[in-house]
Amino acid sequence: MPAQIEQRMHSVNGRKVPHEMLIPSRAMVEAKIAAIAPGAVGSLAEIRKALAADTGADACCPVTTQRHLRAIAADVAARRSATPYWRVVDPETPTARHLAGGADFVRDQLRAERSSAKKSPERARPSARRSS
Repeated sequence: MPAQIEQRMHSVNGRKVPHEMLIPSRAMVEAKIAAIAPGAVGSLAEIRKALAADTGADACCPVTTQRHLRAIAADVAARRSATPYWRVVDPETPTARHLAGGADFVRDQLRAERSSAKKSPERARPSARRSS
């Protein structure tokens, strides 16, 4: 499904006002997830906010974003995708337990990425030094 922006009514201080809601494509969600550095952690809320900002919408549909996450996780479990979805999933939440692979898979992937980032000198951040 291609991305689209829909006009929806939104309640603000008891009044209904027009609101532009981005219905993101799966490719948009995958691209934002893939842009998170190995070993780093983001959130679906951050992804929704960035997608809305990128398209000029007021918000991004959380239901559609969650559905795409579940489909991505299922494809990773079936080895049809390599999108690192675990970078936006807290392994201690119910969401992690309900995704293909489960919380243990998310935890293991995050641990492996963090371990690789520590061992790999090209990924290490330069230390902040002050010159006198």
